[in-house]
Amino acid sequence: MPQPTPTKPAQATTASAPSSRVAGAWGLVVVWALLVWGLGGDDLSLEGTSRFLGPLFEFLFPGISGATNERLQWAVRKTAHLTEYALLAALFLRALWLGGRPAGRASAWLAFALAAAFAAADETRQSLSVARLGSIWDVALDATGAALSVVALSQARSRWPALCERFGFPALSSPVPPTPPAANEATGEATE
Repeated sequence: MPQPTPTKPAQATTASAPSSRVAGAWGLVVVWALLVWGLGGDDLSLEGTSRFLGPLFEFLFPGISGATNERLQWAVRKTAHLTEYALLAALFLRALWLGGRPAGRASAWLAFALAAAFAAADETRQSLSVARLGSIWDVALDATGAALSVVALSQARSRWPALCERFGFPALSSPVPPTPPAANEATGEATE
C-alpha cells in the first residue's frame, strides 16, 4: 500500500477581490499618499502651521502661555505624523489583502516597509527644503504609526472578522486541510 505524500500545513489566505475593488483600494493608497506628500510641503512647515494653530489654541484656552501653546502645537504635529502613517500602512495592508496576498506576517511586513519607505522619502525631501527640516526622528515616529497599525489590523482581522469586513478588509479564507488520497474500498489501495 503506497504511503501518502506529506503535505505542507494549510495557511489562511485572502481570496482575491474583484479587480475593480482592488484597483479602488490601490487608488485610495495613492490619494492618501499624495495628501501626506502635500502635508509635508513648505506651506505646512512649523511656521505655516503656527499661523493657524497658535491662534486656535489661544481661542480655545484663553490666557495660555506661549510655551504651553508651542508644546500643544508640537503635540498636534507629532500626532499627525503618527496618524498619517498609521492610515497609510492600513491602506497598503488592505490593498495587499484585497489583491489576494496571504494574510500572514509577510503582508504586514510589506505594508510596514512601504509606509516606512514613503516616510523616509518624504523626510528626505523635506531636508532639501529651505522651510522644512527633515528628521530621522520623524521617520521613526512615522514608522511607529505604521507598525502599530499593521499589528492592530492583523490582530483585529483574526479576532473580529465581521467588524473588519464592515470596514472593507477582506475576510480570511479558512485553510483547506489537505485531503488524503482516497482508498479503493474493494482493494484497499490508494487512488489519485
